[in-house]
Amino acid sequence: MKQIKTLVIGQGFMGGIAHSRGILEANQQLRPKGIELVLECIAGRDAAKLEGTQKAYGYNRTSTNWEKEIGKADLVVVT
Repeated sequence: MKQIKTLVIGQGFMGGIAHSRGILEANQQLRPKGIELVLECIAGRDAAKLEGTQKAYGYNRTSTNWEKEIGKADLVVVT
């Protein structure tokens, strides 16, 4: 299974809910093809809100400095 590390930048509705759910739902179509999008990191300004999103969707980690995360991801979603 090829895993693609995903960084989501933005923690409002689009980043913290819509795109997070969309990535998880996309895996239902991608896994049979040998691809999995991994919710590697969500980045934003509010650490407490990021922690809640991490727990809700299973992100591996959070960051309040998106610039440091860019090189660690295979796919970046800016919301």
